[in-house]
Order: sequence, then structure tokens, then C-alpha cells
Amino acid sequence: MAKTMKDVLESAPAASTPNKKAVQEAARLFNQALNGGPTHKAMLQEAFSTSDFPTLLGSAFEIQARAAYRAVSDETTAITTRQGVNDFRVQRLRDIFGETYFEDVAEGEEYKTDNPFAETQIEFRVGKTGRVYPITWELFLSGDFSSLADFPGLLGRGAANTRNRKVYENLVTGQPGAGELNGELFSEVSDLALSHTNLRAALDHLSHAENHRGDDLVDSTNAVLVVPPTLERTAQEIVGVSTIRETTTEGGTEIQRELSNPLAGVTVQASREFGRLLSPELRTSAWALLPNGASENPALVHAYLNGHPDVDLRVQNNQGNRIGGGEVGFEEGSFDNDTLAYRGRYVIGAAPAFTQGTFASTGQG
Repeated sequence: MAKTMKDVLESAPAASTPNKKAVQEAARLFNQALNGGPTHKAMLQEAFSTSDFPTLLGSAFEIQARAAYRAVSDETTAITTRQGVNDFRVQRLRDIFGETYFEDVAEGEEYKTDNPFAETQIEFRVGKTGRVYPITWELFLSGDFSSLADFPGLLGRGAANTRNRKVYENLVTGQPGAGELNGELFSEVSDLALSHTNLRAALDHLSHAENHRGDDLVDSTNAVLVVPPTLERTAQEIVGVSTIRETTTEGGTEIQRELSNPLAGVTVQASREFGRLLSPELRTSAWALLPNGASENPALVHAYLNGHPDVDLRVQNNQGNRIGGGEVGFEEGSFDNDTLAYRGRYVIGAAPAFTQGTFASTGQG
């Protein structure tokens, strides 16, 4: 069951809300207006006319939005390496994913310098995304605040959905809902249906590919099978068994053996966003196999702005001043269009990284 604003505020650490009691009171007044009668609505309208109430309510909304953000399944962790950046400039991925060896040092000799953090040619950057949620002056006068009831949740879920989409847009090209598998990302795109035999062949393809340095094979440990929700059960059935039965023919005699399932270490990532981006004919059959994001050769980079890990909410404050002097209350709306507005912002970047050994299939063969 979804948490109410009251539940979220009570569970929030005091450090996250310096004026926690005042924020809780603002949230209480708002909830009373939503569920109460004309008196409570009038009290809320009066509260909006004070200088601090919209900001306090905005703090409550932000806590609720961040809780909603964290409640959405993160479909990106298994397939990306996360990289924090300090600004919006183009960055180059540093090669910190491989191995190194110590060199012999003779008596009295200086140690030799290594440079394990050399820049690669892989570029990425973060960008801003966001939405504005306006409350018109006319709506405010009517006392109908129901449209505000879940907007923090919408903004929080919107940021999380944006995170998932920005990453999965690298796997799928074309308009959302009409996309195809990205042939420029995957080293191979086939039409094989998802099955134990075909997934095993795809894993062999991944594990026999040469890595980006050319000095080893791709790390296929805990490879990730990405599927739309419609294929999750099939995928779990394939990788979820610990043993399989294999039949071979030797000298005209059929021999059955029970073997450890070579796919038992594959992680299944069922992604709603993967399905949303694909065309209707592919969202029930397409699948992809990627190196794990924690491996030596992650296929995707998920970049974030240091100090800004999740959704940020702001309240608009540009009402202007009276001709005769004096401030204009928040409830009067902005100077430009008579609205009181809250804005959600989310910063993210996503780009291909080491795509050697990746595999995808339409599943329509």
C-alpha cells in the first residue's frame, strides 16, 4: 500500500527537514483541506497567503516525491556502471575496470609508475529534465485542491521513470512504443526465440568476445538477461533451475546426463521501460543479454550530478508587488500568468560503454 504524506514525513530523518514540525503541520493542514469541508479549505487558502506556508508545504511535497522516486523499481542498476560528475561538461570514461600487475623492483630501484585510470574514448554527460505543476488562481479560488493530492508522487515517479527511460533508450531506437532493437549498440541482433538453448548460445557469444583492451575475453560473470515483463516468467524458468537433463547419442545409444545449469548465474532484469519503448510486435518476444554493470566491461554508463541524486522540487515565487507597495501573497499567483507552481527537476545521463559481446534478439524467428 502506498505511503501517505503523513507516513512519509513521520519516517523522514530530522536532518532532512530542519523545520520538521512546521512542515508536518503544513502537510496536516493540506490533508485536512483535501478530506474536510469548507472550513478546512478556507483555512488552507488563508495559509497560502502567508510567506512561509507554500515553502513548508513544498518541503513536504519534496519528501513525498523522493519517497515515490525510491519506491519505483530501479531497472538500471544491473546493466550500468554509475558515474558521478561535478558539472554538465562532456566527460570521458576512465578505464578503472581492468586488472594490473606489479613489476619486479631491484634493490634501491624506484618503483615503476602505472596509469590504470587512463581515459577511454567513451564520452558521456548529464542533462536536466523536469516538469512544472501549476495551480491556477481560478482553481485556488474554487478551493478544489484535489489535483494536488498526488502530484508529488507523480513527480517522484516521473523522475524514476525518466532514469529508466534514459538508460533503456540506448537499447531501443525509434519513437517510444514503436521502437526496434539498437543494432549500433548490440554486437549481434538475431531473431532467436528465448529458450534455454538460445540463451546458452548467446552467453557463449558474450563470453567468447574480446574485451575493449584486446587483452582478454569479455567478463560474462553474472550476465544480465533483459526482458519485457511478458517474458519474465519464461526467463526465470530458464535460469531458475539448478540442474538440467541433457541427452546425447554415443555409438547409437542415447545417454541422459544430469548437469549443472550453465545459465544459473544469469541475472534476469524484467524492465517495464524496455517493453514501453518497443513496438507492439516486439514487446512480447524481444530480449537482450548484457554484461553485468559491475563487471570489467559494463555496456552502459549511468551518470548523475554529484550532490543531486534524486528529484528536486522548487516553488515559484515571482508574484511581484502592489502598485501602492506591499508584497503579493502566494495565493495570488505569479506576475506572468496568475499561477502558483511547483517544479520538479532531475539530472541524468546515459551512454553506451563497452559493448563488445552484447547480444539481442527480436525473438521472432
